[in-house]
Amino acid sequence: MIKDSPEVKTKLWNESFSNWFDGPEDPNYVLLQIQPEVIRLLNIHGEPSQELIL
Repeated sequence: MIKDSPEVKTKLWNESFSNWFDGPEDPNYVLLQIQPEVIRLLNIHGEPSQELIL
């Protein structure tokens, strides 16, 4: 879901974003709300991955 509320964009704005956007009013700056259904956790030590079903 795209969040285009000016209030939310201003609230979540971080100055590090200014490398790519002109500010929270920049039309190219959009927020995506993502709700995963499954998360897979990987282990770098060779153990099997785990799945979290949400």
